[in-house]
Amino acid sequence: MYRLFYHPTDPRSAAADFIPFYENGVYHLFYLYDHRNNQKNGEGISWHKVTTKDFVHFEDHGIAVPKGNLNSLDPYVFTGSVYKRADNDYYLFYTGHSFHSHEDNQQSECILYAKSKDLKQWNKVVDHPIYAPQGYSRRDFRDPFVFFNEKDNNYWMLLCARSNSGPRIRCGETIVFISTDLENWQFSHSLIAT
Repeated sequence: MYRLFYHPTDPRSAAADFIPFYENGVYHLFYLYDHRNNQKNGEGISWHKVTTKDFVHFEDHGIAVPKGNLNSLDPYVFTGSVYKRADNDYYLFYTGHSFHSHEDNQQSECILYAKSKDLKQWNKVVDHPIYAPQGYSRRDFRDPFVFFNEKDNNYWMLLCARSNSGPRIRCGETIVFISTDLENWQFSHSLIAT
């Protein structure tokens, strides 16, 4: 039996793409809050957060990462992941999206991050954007998932990307960026077998 366990209070809005992070008995559920009412709330999407210990009772914490303005890299703060570094700094990686960049044929998606000491207050870092590497679509580059690869002794970021070559509907790839510090990233390779 399906049961909707959480929904935003505005009946016109939608909660989408839940991004879970678990720590000390608490599930931190970040999600995209789509107001679906640009006249009232302005254009764009922010990350919000609820917490729960049992998936029956929830505490709403409101906006976690606010949307940027229409001239920024992230009027739409899209899906990503949360990672806790050994020094207790939290990193929240997300997809910055701008529909308006399509009009100028610029890169409409990039990867950005925010930092926190407590999972509550997040500070965006917008001067280190990650763009699609050469040979990949500037409009389909999203959904970062970050983890520490013990074998390689560095951080990996898995990303959904679309190659500029091959059939249009069958050119999606998972690609890998690597980092030693979670802040400076380099394209490494595609996970497609060659």
